[in-house]
Amino acid sequence: MNKLLKSTLFTSLLVLGSTTLYAAGTHSHGGVTHTHEKINEGKAIKIAISMKNGLVKNGTINKSWEPIKYSKVEKKMFGKEEEYVVSFNNPELKKEQQTLYIFVDLYGDVKAANYTGK
Repeated sequence: MNKLLKSTLFTSLLVLGSTTLYAAGTHSHGGVTHTHEKINEGKAIKIAISMKNGLVKNGTINKSWEPIKYSKVEKKMFGKEEEYVVSFNNPELKKEQQTLYIFVDLYGDVKAANYTGK
């Protein structure tokens, strides 16, 4: 599968999957999921792990990611928004795809996932 198709599938899964994976403690208005309270680092990690597992299950990323635990979590500013960035490292893959970054906003919504961290 070419890079553009993989990228499109990856993005589509993130957009469609983020609102349904984390329904507990949230409510939806027209496809947008909201929580009323900010989440802590532990909750961000759980959400990122769930997203990673969903990407494996849907075949967006390969099965070698399944047993991989998170390696790092930090808060970063993106524009005016602060997000948790949870990273997973898979040394079995080629260097440019060894680290998967999952971005979770402070209210528990997955904003993106990629191999660049940006």
